[in-house]
Amino acid sequence: MTVRYQRPRNSEWFAFTYRFDSGLVVSGIPDAGAALSLLSPNQQVSIGLACNAVSATVDNPVTDCVTANGSQGQVTSKLLTLPQGGYGNFASQENDDDNPDRVKPRHVINLGIGTDNLLHSEGNARTQHR
Repeated sequence: MTVRYQRPRNSEWFAFTYRFDSGLVVSGIPDAGAALSLLSPNQQVSIGLACNAVSATVDNPVTDCVTANGSQGQVTSKLLTLPQGGYGNFASQENDDDNPDRVKPRHVINLGIGTDNLLHSEGNARTQHR
């Protein structure tokens, strides 16, 4: 949904956009193993990647998620639902038909304000430049 209003004389404008994303399939990161190996540290931080509730940082990215006793850890993300596995000796739980990686539901809101004639240099009439 987008709403835009612009004043007729001074050209100030206001725009509001709202979008709801729910469950879109992510094709580039099929499972937790791909998130650990393919994403840069900045990308891991951007999606809120964590291993056993320990979040990735730019200086300390998550590269493996095996617990101290050798069992599979839980890889989570704030923005994605990740099928587990795909790293170490743990088989991937990815299934493109039944269990694909998805974007978690979210609300996206954008607000913009501005003017088309900030310095009022055009006067009252607009002219076309050729």
